[in-house]
Amino acid sequence: MNSPIITLTPNDLKNSPNIVESCYYWISLLGLDSVIFKDARDGSIIILVPYIDFPDIFIEFDIFGREMIFYTNTLTQVTPDDDINPFNDFLIDTLNEQSKYPQIRLSIDKQEKLTTKIYMRFRTSFLNMEYVTQLLREAESFLKDIQNFLEKYKLPEVWRITEGEQKIPPRSQLRHDYF
Repeated sequence: MNSPIITLTPNDLKNSPNIVESCYYWISLLGLDSVIFKDARDGSIIILVPYIDFPDIFIEFDIFGREMIFYTNTLTQVTPDDDINPFNDFLIDTLNEQSKYPQIRLSIDKQEKLTTKIYMRFRTSFLNMEYVTQLLREAESFLKDIQNFLEKYKLPEVWRITEGEQKIPPRSQLRHDYF
């Protein structure tokens, strides 16, 4: 069975919307390694910025390059059987801390489990290098704060489950340290 995720090279971006190629270039100017994927199901292009011992950041563009989705791995989750008080305290601290970062927002998804991640949608018509740089820098700082709160309240760091998964190409060739 063929995988719906296809790895691309920077040369493959020539046929993609200009904003995708520009964003990839801006990320490389920041000195960040990244991997480019294409989802064969809907044609979206995903730029993955992998980190060592830190949640990964994903920047996804729709097939036309009109919309950008900026998100991270799932950061933590709580089931109905767990004690909800540490999670509530975590949310209070995190949302108070979030005010320092005007561009970044924490998302809470309530299905069978309460999960948190950074997840935001943007129109690409106003994107420029300065804005993408600000998003990445604020996300890195906010994620570091979130990591500290997860440790403080002893909540599971769900993103660590996918930390060891091999991505194409192997993560060991592409990752850089945040610290």
